[in-house]
Amino acid sequence: MGWGVQVTTDVYVSRVSKDGVDAKIEENNDLIAMFEKELAMLAASTPRDVVSEETRNGGDVISELRIRIDEILEGYRDCIRENCLLQIIKEDIDKAEDC
Repeated sequence: MGWGVQVTTDVYVSRVSKDGVDAKIEENNDLIAMFEKELAMLAASTPRDVVSEETRNGGDVISELRIRIDEILEGYRDCIRENCLLQIIKEDIDKAEDC
């Protein structure tokens, strides 16, 4: 026998209707793929190739890259977090339809 914790919780995702859950999951999946491509592009490039013209001419390259990566990771995490909530909602809707 296994062990674990079972939790029943209320989940709320702003601006998503019951009918829009699947579409929102797909939208988030597209954004996640975009964030992954952007990170891969940054990893494969030299720092000077991906910063602004202003930074190339004497600005702080590392700080600009750090800010850009932080923004990408924040969006990536937000999409994953929201997809987890949407999946819980979807499973709850599916259970209600089965009854």
